[in-house]
Amino acid sequence: MKRERKIKMLVSSVIALTMMTAGFQTAIYAETVPTAIEDLTLQPGSDTSQINLNWYTDNKSADVKVKFTDGKDTITAGASTNDAVEGKTACKATVSELKPGTAYKYSISEDGGKTWSKEYEYKTPSSGEFTFGFVGDPQLNNGNEDKNSAVFSADKTTKTGWNDTLQALADKNVDLIASAGDQVDDTNGGSEVQYSELFSSAVMQSIPFAAAVGNHDRHNGFLYHYNLPNEQDVSSIVNETTTAAAKEVTTDKGNYFYSFNNALFVVINDSSYPSSTEEAKPYIEAFRQTLTNAVKAYPDYKWLFVQHHKSTESVAQHVADRDIQYYVEAGLEKLMDEFKVDVVLAGHDHVYARTYAMSDGKRVSDLTNSYVDPTGTVYLTCNTGSGLKYYNIFDSEKLYVKDNEFYPYLANGLKGSQEYLKGVYPLSTAVAQQDKIPGYTVVKVTDNELTFSSYSTYDNPATAGINEATDSLDTFTITKTAPEEPTSEPESEPTSEPTSEPTSDATSEPTSTPAPAASATSATSSDKNNAPAANTKTDTATNVSTGKVATGDSTNVAIMMAVLATAAGIAVIVRKKLKG
Repeated sequence: MKRERKIKMLVSSVIALTMMTAGFQTAIYAETVPTAIEDLTLQPGSDTSQINLNWYTDNKSADVKVKFTDGKDTITAGASTNDAVEGKTACKATVSELKPGTAYKYSISEDGGKTWSKEYEYKTPSSGEFTFGFVGDPQLNNGNEDKNSAVFSADKTTKTGWNDTLQALADKNVDLIASAGDQVDDTNGGSEVQYSELFSSAVMQSIPFAAAVGNHDRHNGFLYHYNLPNEQDVSSIVNETTTAAAKEVTTDKGNYFYSFNNALFVVINDSSYPSSTEEAKPYIEAFRQTLTNAVKAYPDYKWLFVQHHKSTESVAQHVADRDIQYYVEAGLEKLMDEFKVDVVLAGHDHVYARTYAMSDGKRVSDLTNSYVDPTGTVYLTCNTGSGLKYYNIFDSEKLYVKDNEFYPYLANGLKGSQEYLKGVYPLSTAVAQQDKIPGYTVVKVTDNELTFSSYSTYDNPATAGINEATDSLDTFTITKTAPEEPTSEPESEPTSEPTSEPTSDATSEPTSTPAPAASATSATSSDKNNAPAANTKTDTATNVSTGKVATGDSTNVAIMMAVLATAAGIAVIVRKKLKG
């Protein structure tokens, strides 16, 4: 009997232990059940105390929650859900009350918090100075990079090229990535495969990505895949009644703003194609409303950036596009003047270009790598971030508009496509470069200075003495010694007059004797036309007159700039293959 009782007790204990273990395993399992999260990405919140999330789920009835924890405190937020493409639901969440300089782990639940996804990581920027990355035109195509690329990614696909660019930005510890648009290539509704490739890098789940609407993004996919902060309702300004150009689902979308520490970023949507200055005017008014609301909401900014897609100050195959001309004539650049925008970040032209400080259509700075208290705006155009395709400078065959007699405004005081094709740069151009390698720019922001350093994603083994992936192709600073008060209202109402024509003042001779004109796309180490300009004056801060871009120890930098003979003082960055 005693033996039977012992056996029964032992069996009971085993059963109890088994049940307890099963229960424990169930509890653990309940915390780690994977949820069907797809295309997860972060966008900036209204300010750095917030972060926005966006993702897809195939669970149409999902009860969605997001959980952020720093190991001490936990923040839980709900999310909105909306039908997206067939079988997918778009989820959007905003998490608030984040602390600066704090590492968080976050996860997602689709059953009201019973089970959670794996953990992702996000670190908020510290208060004060920060660093952001600027990219454009990744244009994921579910296919290969430009066949004329100087350097290819490992498998020659845009997905790998883009992911390598993102990793390069992450390695430089950027707090934010600002994109100038054309995130995907397909214009017919937006390819979900391309969006999945766009978001395939883990970087997109750890660094906020702020996207502008490009001409390739004019589809529902853009609305499904981004959670934009402070998006403005401009439907009463831009619609089919006010402009015939209002033809896409994104026409009145994608105008938004966000505060990031001491900087205010305003993103405007110029992806439509107005066929006249009149058709462009409603868009300018929509941009005005967005800028006005932004500076009212965050009046204490030190720096004002504008992000948009179609560069109005570029140098390659889109340089003479009429739709861009109409935006300018309707007052887009006047708007930048009135709101005292510090830097405009744009893309579309798949080339690198930087301007003089510009105001009222005129140069208001010297040719320099150090802008001090500029009274105008610097316009920066970025190359493709994936290597999809590169646009040439002065390409008579591939220039999109060859018969525009009125645009662009050129450095010699003339204008138009054909004059440009003679080798004359636009009036605004200070630096231009096409190395046919994916690229990006890193911007360090302090209270009184911006430092821009632009890189290629890959080193080009054909150029000795320089590593394009680590040595900046163009470094410049913008410094405010006595910052002006932020503009709460524009100084004057916008006009419908075009930006002022180039004047003789703006085309005065550079301070040094220029070398013969040269093309950045055809430079070789033996081409005398691409040698630095001969002169005896030296700017020790920027070495512009010696033809070298100063990036630390300028004696080791093998990036040369030729000052062109267009009476314009334009510098074309040319990769030089050094001997020895």
